[in-house]
Amino acid sequence: MVPASPSSSGRRRPRSGWVWVLIAALPWAWFALRGSWPPLDLIAVLLPPLGLASLLALGLVAARTGRLLPLATGLSVFFVTALAVMMPRLPVEQPHPIDGFRLASTNVLEGNRVPRVAAAALAGRQVDLLVVIEAGRNALRELLVLTDFPERITSSELSVFSRWPLTRLTRPPAPGGGSALRIRVDRPEAPFMLHVIHAPNPLYQTTFEEQERFAADLVRLAEAEVLPALVVGDLNLTDRAEGYRLLASSLSDAMRAGSWPADTYRLNVWRLLLLRIDHLFVPTDWCAADPVTFDIPGSDHRGIEATIGPCP
Repeated sequence: MVPASPSSSGRRRPRSGWVWVLIAALPWAWFALRGSWPPLDLIAVLLPPLGLASLLALGLVAARTGRLLPLATGLSVFFVTALAVMMPRLPVEQPHPIDGFRLASTNVLEGNRVPRVAAAALAGRQVDLLVVIEAGRNALRELLVLTDFPERITSSELSVFSRWPLTRLTRPPAPGGGSALRIRVDRPEAPFMLHVIHAPNPLYQTTFEEQERFAADLVRLAEAEVLPALVVGDLNLTDRAEGYRLLASSLSDAMRAGSWPADTYRLNVWRLLLLRIDHLFVPTDWCAADPVTFDIPGSDHRGIEATIGPCP
């Protein structure tokens, strides 16, 4: 009999299971690290396909090796992804606003090929305040024909139609560029400020760092207003990004009032990213009710609409 060598009998091989356990726990650090570095917002944009791809790849590893720990790791990544997507969309229960009014906002897409149909869809919303982004000349002309709003302000690609008097006010330039309007809406006995925004896209027009500065700038502007301030428009800001969390920490997301908000950007494969980038933020002492997302013919965005006003 050949005696066992000390190296083979005295030492135990490390088990790879502990490695898989650590890997499975690692994705949960996302919630602690996500706001620490702006480029992590790119991962936030890509989370849905990344989570699904991780689950499928590690499930395949588990099937080939006959071990469950790779599958557990894939499930861990998938659940982190699911929570990251769902958390900023959790419904917020709140009372119906006092003397609320209906506001809708949408990006109709510059060069919309069916401007008359798009304008008809917007006219059919029957709202008190309508915000239209990337409205070309044809779409605006059709809206003027199909609606009876007594007030309108148009600047570049931004337009606001209102039942009440509008006054355009100056606004300091925001970091990162984009288009913006600062408007006083003289609603009888309850005037308010309206900040209409079309922010640049951080994937190719600006950076995620600039996007965070842009969000912080919006918060400062809203908080500096004497009248209640609303922020609405195409912010090109996913609700999984740090910029959204900055806005939601100081303002209320009206689209979460009592229901789950839907994605607003659904162009081709982009819909796989589950992007909600069109937003309506109101002061924290305002409430919202009956938020909906609706289709606009010829546009790559969906419109948003809600009843908003002071809380009881």
